[in-house]
Amino acid sequence: MASTPRPAKIVIGGLLLCVPALLAALALPRFMQGMRAEPFHRVIESAELGEHLPAETYRAAADALAGAPDEDGESLYERAQVLALSADNNSTTLLQARALTVQALRAEPTSPGAWLLLCQIDARQSSAAASRCLADAFAVAPYDWYTAERRMLLTASEWSYLDERARDKAVSVVLPMWTVVWPINNATLRGTLYELSFTKNGRQLLRAGFAGHRDDLRDFNRYIIEENGHDR
Repeated sequence: MASTPRPAKIVIGGLLLCVPALLAALALPRFMQGMRAEPFHRVIESAELGEHLPAETYRAAADALAGAPDEDGESLYERAQVLALSADNNSTTLLQARALTVQALRAEPTSPGAWLLLCQIDARQSSAAASRCLADAFAVAPYDWYTAERRMLLTASEWSYLDERARDKAVSVVLPMWTVVWPINNATLRGTLYELSFTKNGRQLLRAGFAGHRDDLRDFNRYIIEENGHDR
């Protein structure tokens, strides 16, 4: 077989050298985005834990996360989250946060965090919209335990306005939240159910979730009594 002509080798070599350069150029925006956002990761974590920081801190974090690519669902969701927290009663900022959340869901349609954020934003604007959103969120990721506490507390706060579809979806996860135990660290979500028991709407949700499961309901009531005793 004849050897490859020298000009062809130069062309092929040039093309091969272009590949790493092209990949580096494509990766550079994401790298720079990560560098800008790095100091604000604690802010994002605190938001997911329900902690409250000054509005200007959230605005700074939102600015640092600006410019995320359309396909980077996680970064879009994180920016939307801190932007929503900075909004206070500013409807324009809240609408911007909602638009970013929808964009994040286009990139990652099954993101439980983005679904929860969308429902939280909708609940601030319309109970009917919150009802539709919660029904969809439970349908997409019914057993996402990372967002379960915040999602169930939101469900309880909106309980009076939820339609049957949304209520049925929420009710269906109560019993698994009571029975599931992670074998690695024996963690459960019973603490979330305990929190729900302190509100009228939460108790309605719990009664519906334990309906037809007398033994589990008895054990749950005993758990509530024991926890109340520990709190004294």
